[in-house]
Amino acid sequence: MVEHIPNGEIVYEPFGDYWGEQPELTKLTVKVMTDDNARINALKSGEIDIGTRIPPGNVQALENDANFVIYDDTSLLFKNLYINSLMPPFNNKEFRLAVLHGINREELLAAVNFGKGEPAYQSFPNQYWASDQNMQIEYNPEKSKQLLKEAGLENSSFTILTPTNAYETRLAEAIKGQLQNIGITVELETMELNAAVTKFFADKSANAILTSWTGRPDPQMTINYLYTKGSFYHVGESTEEIMKLISTAGSTYDQNDRADLYKEINKKALLEEGLTVPLIYPPEITVMKKEIKGFEPNLLGKPIFSTIKVEK
Repeated sequence: MVEHIPNGEIVYEPFGDYWGEQPELTKLTVKVMTDDNARINALKSGEIDIGTRIPPGNVQALENDANFVIYDDTSLLFKNLYINSLMPPFNNKEFRLAVLHGINREELLAAVNFGKGEPAYQSFPNQYWASDQNMQIEYNPEKSKQLLKEAGLENSSFTILTPTNAYETRLAEAIKGQLQNIGITVELETMELNAAVTKFFADKSANAILTSWTGRPDPQMTINYLYTKGSFYHVGESTEEIMKLISTAGSTYDQNDRADLYKEINKKALLEEGLTVPLIYPPEITVMKKEIKGFEPNLLGKPIFSTIKVEK
């Protein structure tokens, strides 16, 4: 890294003493552009060569432009409603399960992603080796209402912390509307992401937060962080059975055995205990000029720049 302008750009150059193959690029500038339209306009004007994390609604402006190549993939990142089961109403398992089954994930995809991506029924996307392609979280509002009735929590309410960006705001509004249909009132508290993370995960003083799980290189890390008691990302309890399964998976070396254990953990953590509320896997859309070659999409959803080159 040869230059860093906070909230502006970061400039990289190859490290000459690197032990492996040198990258094709002699210089890489990463520009920080949090505004979705700004990234689209920067692509059109030629200010940038590659745009990442392009929302589905914005990419339509470039789909018929022969000057660009569009990669539309799914990554390990998913939008998740993290819940605090240490405080009411999420300390009640029936309430947690009512929320889990009261959300229509297909409708969320249509509302915020123009149908792109996939519903999040577990902590791994369908094409990942550790996923259970047969697992689904049934959308069943009548079941949700019955669970609320059994818990004595009809006409209940809770607050979701929501980051200050348009995408999460639209997603939160859609969730609010769906849960209203089963008798749960949702209040949205919008705040800067770092402040929201501190309030929910560190202070443990909020009901829920809507943000992303960004994925990890190994599925064991995801399982540990999301479902283990005492994890920073899991504000609540876990069962002894789930903890034992997680420990067993962590000491298992056969990939097929590990996959079977992750399937069992996801079922128990979500369908039986409702420890968190996975929502959707957004599409990982990357747009680049046609002269850019060597781009390799990957499940981590993070560009690998060492293989990229510019073909004149």
